[in-house]
Amino acid sequence: MQAHHAVLREEKPWQSTPYLGMALFLISESFLFGSLFWTYFYLRGRLLPDWPPQGVQLAMVLVSINTAILLSSSGTMQWAIGSVQRGSRGGLVLGLVDAVWVGVFTSLFIIR
Repeated sequence: MQAHHAVLREEKPWQSTPYLGMALFLISESFLFGSLFWTYFYLRGRLLPDWPPQGVQLAMVLVSINTAILLSSSGTMQWAIGSVQRGSRGGLVLGLVDAVWVGVFTSLFIIR
């Protein structure tokens, strides 16, 4: 009879399953959004060279407000994540509640 021994090797951080999964996810999202932007600009340049049509005004104030709201919700989530890393449960709850409120506010703002 022969005994089979497992060979232990040191696993590098970029060889771990969570790292590889996150890397593949980020790559796939990059390709997705890259193709969406490329398609948008291609269609806009080829099919709609006179976009927006005459007489149409873009609501830049509304777009700016929505962008600020989106960035603030990202900030509250980063605050919640930082609180978890520091071991602060209160900061986590407050950050998540703030993120939910920003989402509710955004939804109400868009509905109007």
